[in-house]
Amino acid sequence: MNRYISWGLTRANEITVLDFYWQEELIRQFSEKKSLLVSGNHRSYGDSCFTSIGSNISSLRYNRYITLDKITGLLECCAGVLLSELNELTIPLGWFIPVTPGTKAVTIGGMIANDVHGKNHHVAGTFGNHVNEIKLYRSDMGLVACSAVQNQDIFAATIGGLGLTGAILECKLQLKSIPSASLFVENHTFLSFAEFEKLSIESDNAWEYTVAWLDGCSVKGDKVNGIFSRGNHLKDKVAHLHKKPRKSLRIPFLAPNVLLNNLLIKYFNQFYFRRMRNKPEGIQGFDEYFYPLDGLDNWNRLYGKRGFFQYQCVVPLQGGLDVIREILSIAKSRRQPPFLSVLKRFGQIPSPGLMSFPQPGYTLAVDFPNRGKSTRAMLDEFDALVLKHHGRLYPAKDARMNAATFAAMYPAMMKFKNYLDPICQSDFWRRVTAQ
Repeated sequence: MNRYISWGLTRANEITVLDFYWQEELIRQFSEKKSLLVSGNHRSYGDSCFTSIGSNISSLRYNRYITLDKITGLLECCAGVLLSELNELTIPLGWFIPVTPGTKAVTIGGMIANDVHGKNHHVAGTFGNHVNEIKLYRSDMGLVACSAVQNQDIFAATIGGLGLTGAILECKLQLKSIPSASLFVENHTFLSFAEFEKLSIESDNAWEYTVAWLDGCSVKGDKVNGIFSRGNHLKDKVAHLHKKPRKSLRIPFLAPNVLLNNLLIKYFNQFYFRRMRNKPEGIQGFDEYFYPLDGLDNWNRLYGKRGFFQYQCVVPLQGGLDVIREILSIAKSRRQPPFLSVLKRFGQIPSPGLMSFPQPGYTLAVDFPNRGKSTRAMLDEFDALVLKHHGRLYPAKDARMNAATFAAMYPAMMKFKNYLDPICQSDFWRRVTAQ
């Protein structure tokens, strides 16, 4: 029995994690008809990737490649392949994952189950937009192949379905050709939400990747200090040479809870703003640009044993920035400023998943040190505000949303229930369905 702690360090359970190397081992577990959950590398921030009732089965050992067409970029692989491993294979060949999250310590199966998004949502949509086929194992149907033309309903339910429609075993996905593993990046300082919006709109057509960092402590009305980053892959073939990333530094223990106090958070944000405004443009490798936090192993330990909540929401374009501004203003007035704030404008490409998080609008991701009841009460205020404006939260990041809020934010839940595997359960699902 191992003590499992969520990535946000706010939820701990005594669980056993089982591995499987072959389909037959997994089928044996399913044949017992007992509650279970198959997950990947457990990098969801809350409780969507484990169950405290039943068996936890990891796909990390089920990580084989099946085929890779070097001409077309069509890849077929097992669900346990880590993104870090896939990058090492495909980038030297001139192919890259079409949508990448902010960490490469995730499995391909996990990327499907959470229908991850990235800095290029405005031109590429979600990861699910690039998945051609999924092979599942279900306790009631056995092996199931699903796609946009075969078992379409199960396919849509599985993309963004949090592993609840069965075990994702294999997938076919389309990689994208890249001329270079390096990117040309511009960083633009902005001092208001209006400036951020202008930069977002004018960057949509010419730049593949866009994202903004905010100083959450600087919000005052429409004013906010921020850095808008936009990037494109270099066209220079020489820069295509793939260099292995430097070894990550490791945080060996949980930091004292007093470390991330309000004064330190304020000074860190000011320091980062000044540092980045002095770096207006330059060339960056893909690891530096896409996965900066992966350079610090176990960075979540910086938040101490009480952990942190990452609150990620999306709100519609109309009035959305007003909601974002109000969220940050509430945090400032409650004297609980976020340590990290990231803002992105989602595009119009619809997600293929029935329960996918992204929708056209603005998405804000903010990290708050866990200060107990006061933090939870503040986040409940945010929920009411987001819900009022027809937004929703990202289940992969959530650790405390209640059942009523989830049902209101995801009305497709009632249809989704028709495609649940009878024995696949997670603590998240029990929490948001009040089971």
